[in-house]
Amino acid sequence: MAITTGRVRSAGPFTMVQIEFGPNERPYKRFNQLELVPHEAEGLAELLAVRKWSGPDALRSALAIEKIRGQLTDVFYSMESSRTDFFPHQFKPVMKLVESPTGRVLIADEVGLGKTIEAIYLWREVEAREQAKRLLVVCPSMLREKWQADMDRLFGLEAEIVDAKSLREKLYRARAASDRTSFALIASFEAARPPRDFLDDTTKGPRADIARLLNEISAEGEEPLLDLVVVDEAHYMRNANTLTHRLGTLLGEASRHMALLTATPVQIGSENLFNLMRLLDQDVFEDIHQFDGMLTANAPIVEAQRAIWATPPDPKHAARSLETARESDYFAEDPTLRALVVELNAANDLSPSRRVEIGRMLETSSLIAPYLTRSRKREVIEKRVERRPQVLTVEFSEEERRTYQRVTNNLRGRSRGLTGVSVFALIARQRQMASSLPAALQSWHERGILEDLAWEDFGRDFYALGEPDIDLPEIDLGLAHRLEELDSKYERLREFLTKLTVKSAHEKIIVFAFFRGTLKYLQRRLEVDGFKTALMMGGGSCSRSERFETIRRFADPEGPSILLSSEVGSEGIDLQFCSVVVNYDLPWNPMRVEQRIGRVDRLGQRAERISIISFAVMNTVEDRILMRLYERIDLFQRTIGDLEGILGEMSDALLESIFDPELSDEERERRAEESILALENKRIEQENLEAQAVNLIGFSDYLIDTIREARDLGRWLSPDETIAFVDDFFKRFYPGTHLEPSVVAKNALNIELSTDARLALAAFAERNRASRRTRLESTTRAVPCFFDPRQTDVLPSGGELVDPMHPLLRWIETEISTNYRGFVPPIGTSVDQEAIQCPKGLYAFVSQKWELHGIRSEVVLSHRAMRVDDGEALDALEAERLVFAASRKGAKIPFARLGDEELGRAVDALGTCASRLDAEFGDRVAEFELENTRRCSQQRTSAQRHADRKIGDLEERARKMEAEGKTLGARLARDQIKRQRETLAGKLDRIGRRSVLDAGLSEVAGGLILVD
Repeated sequence: MAITTGRVRSAGPFTMVQIEFGPNERPYKRFNQLELVPHEAEGLAELLAVRKWSGPDALRSALAIEKIRGQLTDVFYSMESSRTDFFPHQFKPVMKLVESPTGRVLIADEVGLGKTIEAIYLWREVEAREQAKRLLVVCPSMLREKWQADMDRLFGLEAEIVDAKSLREKLYRARAASDRTSFALIASFEAARPPRDFLDDTTKGPRADIARLLNEISAEGEEPLLDLVVVDEAHYMRNANTLTHRLGTLLGEASRHMALLTATPVQIGSENLFNLMRLLDQDVFEDIHQFDGMLTANAPIVEAQRAIWATPPDPKHAARSLETARESDYFAEDPTLRALVVELNAANDLSPSRRVEIGRMLETSSLIAPYLTRSRKREVIEKRVERRPQVLTVEFSEEERRTYQRVTNNLRGRSRGLTGVSVFALIARQRQMASSLPAALQSWHERGILEDLAWEDFGRDFYALGEPDIDLPEIDLGLAHRLEELDSKYERLREFLTKLTVKSAHEKIIVFAFFRGTLKYLQRRLEVDGFKTALMMGGGSCSRSERFETIRRFADPEGPSILLSSEVGSEGIDLQFCSVVVNYDLPWNPMRVEQRIGRVDRLGQRAERISIISFAVMNTVEDRILMRLYERIDLFQRTIGDLEGILGEMSDALLESIFDPELSDEERERRAEESILALENKRIEQENLEAQAVNLIGFSDYLIDTIREARDLGRWLSPDETIAFVDDFFKRFYPGTHLEPSVVAKNALNIELSTDARLALAAFAERNRASRRTRLESTTRAVPCFFDPRQTDVLPSGGELVDPMHPLLRWIETEISTNYRGFVPPIGTSVDQEAIQCPKGLYAFVSQKWELHGIRSEVVLSHRAMRVDDGEALDALEAERLVFAASRKGAKIPFARLGDEELGRAVDALGTCASRLDAEFGDRVAEFELENTRRCSQQRTSAQRHADRKIGDLEERARKMEAEGKTLGARLARDQIKRQRETLAGKLDRIGRRSVLDAGLSEVAGGLILVD
């Protein structure tokens, strides 16, 4: 429907009247084509009654435009944006971020569950929702290449690794360029960490400049410079007294969103955890005393969740737990919990859907859960890979034993009375011999190897130690070569590999060693013995591209069957196609072993079991000690998580005591046993903490179910949906544009814009100062456009990925928003019953958009449908499935043949659907208002408690100083009290403004769907 503007002109014998469809669409139409509308027939039911129809393409466009606008909070814009398998738990952080009032989250998943992927999903989400342009990843230096590789390989994202100087220049340019600059940067902690005195203008250097820039942005109240900051290995920021923690504060205050990643198990009541949570929200997590109070108050909420999810559910127990929770100031005035207590006390059982809804309500009530997500393998992997460990013990021959003991005694003698570097050198040389006696003796004339060995073996950074000053004994190279011929350990490996390859000729085997000399030695000998090998080492010995080429050859069924690798060499490499791990030596740091196994025991491993083969030379004290340690902590049998978090770092003191040259072997073993017992107890203690951690995080089963449901219902922007939307748009607005399906890949088009479309797109890009441009706005030739990010590896030269951030979709969304005439006329379509699994019949449906804005926002599409013949209503999910199927697979049919009686029933059913949606919207508004009131109340309580404690301490100090006659100190304390009260007033004012609810609904589509 349109209106006339009052302008009329003649065209020959015809009278032409100007019609306004929108501000930019005012064509002239012949007068006799116009139809007088006697009244405002703008409602769906009214239009249906006068037989105004549109087809399934209109429904598809109506739903797609709402998705492309990027506002729907129940749609995953990041879903299917990577070349990885779908795992529901990897979208939990996305849900948390979207629902969070602060846009910040701590991801504490176990090792191997894909925290990197989860973080990049977050970036894709904020890109689509907020047109985000600036991403910064901060991580340990050794992980920079891994991040860069994963972003490119899994998401097709180009990220730049920057040092301190480059980071400074990028940030300066971004601040000066306002909204034009886009980047994805990866920096190490070392490059970004501020110097201690960075606020002193005399402190020079790029790190000081970066810190001052970030501090100025926060202090001066500027718009955040960054859209998302991701901190990997965030436990490095857990100590509030460190400069790394200060870096986290500066970055958090200069970014719209923040994600902290750590595999360290959650510590209940830990000050370290508080320090991380404070980086996410300083207003909520103000001090450790308040945080401990929040944990205590939160426990009954999680106890109620436990009762709801029990089999069968126990609503009475849940009600008692909620009554306990309401004794806390945080929940005393909570209307949601008050209503739930009444409901649960009256309930004897709960339906599955109601359990899910109550679970959601309790999750949002939690004081901690909105900021933190943690997944563990045993919870999210339905079919766990079985680890099958096997220890291959080796006994030295007599000559090997004598040589090992003689060299050991010589080294100890040279080290007596020495400390520091020399003692470490002794340890390192001993570890080399334990790895491979022939390789160690043959390579001791080489220099510069201890630094790499230190990291591989101990997981420590000894780069600052310098050249060791221990004198190595003279080695008879003839003896070294003779020991090679007698190498018992290598012979055991050769026998094992021979049997395995005979049994399974195509088996892929990875052999780990921490000593480069060992790896080179093994490759030389294995090649001589007829095994095809590949070698991969870290420490700059091969570039990232060379490593990936090595992996490509190893993965090839016709390629090498054995990969010889150091742990650092395989950092960031996924080897799920391999199911045999050989530990040729045993690293001193247990985390090294877990990381080795983690290269194959990862998401995507297809084998039902993986074999873990570990060599131990029983003639060496250190191997005996390590095997005892690993068996006691059950390392090989199961995933323990972040072992550094569980066991703590093995201190230098422990290393030196075990390798102390003054101790006998018996004394070393006794001290080792004492340490192992302490570490075992620490592991058990950590397991107890993990069991208690449920009181901190709660249950998230409903989140996983919600994510699966969203995928099944199409709550994501699919490639075929986007293509159909683009095609519909050009047919409707720019029919001169040519779109041809690509022969290169599915879900790809060759797009040649019409002149009008090209000029309009170029004007849009210039007007909006788009940082991302497209060839579509400048070339007259067809441009290959891919709509599936998983296919960009076959993207031809000059091709473009059309994702939600692409200028083409942003322009189309703006065009339709400008020219769109409210909602489409009633839909008339049919869908095959097999596509929907719904009873046959004619259904009326209505789709509405609900918008609710308070301390957080919720924007969703809601659907209702009912059968016209008997009034049988579908539930909400069934209605959504029906509408979704009709939009994707519907066919246009001639509903004009409907009889007046049947049409009347259809109009009534449509009105009923709309009325029910209106009523349900009112219910949702009431629920949302309760939730908003509760959140605001919690924030008021936190702010008031913090201020009361601070003001109380300051008043006590002021009274004491006044009594002692220290008037200046008392006056300063009174001034601080005044500032605390002003700060509190400001916080309460902000909370008050966010407590005002803004709610609205609009009709998106409606009509009739014939299921046949």
